Amino acid sequence: MHVLRLHEVLGIAWSLTTLAFIFTIGRFAIHWHRRRRLAWDDFFNGVAMLFCIAFTVTYHLIAPTEYNAQLAAMGIIDESEVKESDPHRNARLNAANSLIFWCVIYAVKASFLALYWHVFSEISLKFRIAWAFAAVFTFISFGVTLMWGFWLCGHPKYFPDTQPQCHENAPGRVLPMLEAWLALDLAGDVLLIALPCTMLKPLLMKTSQKIELAIIFCLVVVNMVLTILRTVYSIDVDLMKFPDQNVLWYFLQVTITVIVCALPCYRGMLCRKRNGSLRHLERFGSGSSEFAEIWQRYLVSVGEHSQESRQREMEQSKTSQSTSTKSIPPRVPPGTAV
Repeated sequence: MHVLRLHEVLGIAWSLTTLAFIFTIGRFAIHWHRRRRLAWDDFFNGVAMLFCIAFTVTYHLIAPTEYNAQLAAMGIIDESEVKESDPHRNARLNAANSLIFWCVIYAVKASFLALYWHVFSEISLKFRIAWAFAAVFTFISFGVTLMWGFWLCGHPKYFPDTQPQCHENAPGRVLPMLEAWLALDLAGDVLLIALPCTMLKPLLMKTSQKIELAIIFCLVVVNMVLTILRTVYSIDVDLMKFPDQNVLWYFLQVTITVIVCALPCYRGMLCRKRNGSLRHLERFGSGSSEFAEIWQRYLVSVGEHSQESRQREMEQSKTSQSTSTKSIPPRVPPGTAV
């Protein structure tokens, strides 16, 4: 089985990072062109992208020592190819790399939460309460995930150079941490999927529009799949023998989650152009106004409509409904003289 060399791993890492950067910049360009401003979901997407770059940079600095040392231990390369460096410096970079990884993941979660708030917050009080619970859970999970690394090998004073303290019973310390990280990450993702999807069921909307919104909200599933695969490659004894695969899963999760975060704004390119007017919703009856508001807020959030066009559409819809109401003549009882 071919094991990737250092230059191949770094080439893949920087290629994925560049792709994520392009998608993020494209999101900013689309939203700025449509709205002339950036919202909180854009801000958190940008933060995730900055952390993604930092993750790649820190790994690039330690890879000549850490990755080549693993290849040398496997007998794939000669030990002379392993770059000598300060072990304390490597410990600090390794710790920073691990912390930055989780900053990327949770910044993406925050971006999705911000998007959901913009779309649904003005519609339902129950949603705002559920959103607050999901936001608090995500924040606590982020804090626990970061802090666990500081206490992994006893007192935080040993951090980040924890190798001497973790030398004994290292699997017994690391395995529970990885399992807890997996549980917290997956639980947060389940909340991110359930939170908006429960809002779709009672809405009066066309099936195609309901499916489109559900697909956007279920993009978080991509992170769930990558989280499971990365964890499996981190704890399985046989799979751990191939360091290149373990590293690739980390980079795939970091970069693909950033790309997924930026995908909703490319709706106009991925879907055929459809009439976004509110007037065609009148046939659904009075319940359509709530959906119309949500649909327009969603289109503004993903950069499909500008804020001005949303207001104009809402005003036109209200005017149309008012005119149609006035045009209906009053019902005259039978036998009444005219």
